Amino acid sequence: MKVEGYNRDVHRMKEQWLRVKQQAKRNVGQYKRQAKLTGGGPPPPEPTDFDWKIKDMIPHDFVEDSSCFDSDTTPVLPANAENTQISCSTSELEKHVPLTSQQEKYQPSSSQGEKFQPSSCMSKNPPYSKRYDHNYVTESFSDDKVLQLDEYEEIIEETGTCDMDDEEDNNVTGEQTPKAAPLKKRGQVKMKAMTQYERQLLKLNEKRIAQMMRHAEELHALKKQNENKLFQEQLKRLGGSIPDTEGSF
Repeated sequence: MKVEGYNRDVHRMKEQWLRVKQQAKRNVGQYKRQAKLTGGGPPPPEPTDFDWKIKDMIPHDFVEDSSCFDSDTTPVLPANAENTQISCSTSELEKHVPLTSQQEKYQPSSSQGEKFQPSSCMSKNPPYSKRYDHNYVTESFSDDKVLQLDEYEEIIEETGTCDMDDEEDNNVTGEQTPKAAPLKKRGQVKMKAMTQYERQLLKLNEKRIAQMMRHAEELHALKKQNENKLFQEQLKRLGGSIPDTEGSF
């Protein structure tokens, strides 16, 4: 850009203009805030006429410029015929809009014919929320979400229990009172059958426990015997003697 014979950088000029606008806005805003204070003291310094002019010029500056440095302005599109003209009417739009399952319920039936003609889209879209509609609740339980008979039978075969089967057995045998389910106590755990490996481990543990008990008895007898011998030797040193009681232990 050439101004009066000198080359000027447009990017640098926009940066300088941005700083000037910010400084003018800061000076005017600070003066207005300090003028409202009632604490006494000297009056605040008034902004220059240059600051007032820039502050008044900011809303009208670079209206049609989409620069990143003038983000405080709103770009205005030119009022062309292309921007103001509507491409198609509302009736044509309604024809191409796909109808949902909720909107199909408000479509006119074939018996009414052409008498029913909705005036706007509000007739197709009810104003109330879908969560309070009974049809929405019933549609949520569709066929793909309900257990089929085959799946129910598979679950019965896996678990092996079914309340309906128990009722049928009672009706066949003639029992009128249904069987009450046993009450489960707190902390009660259902015991499972032991496997062959668990039985072998249990036998080995029993043998190990019996062997440890025998070894503990032998050690206890040997300890008592050694204590008795030590006591006899001490009596001999003192010159006395007591009957031997080794066999009693």
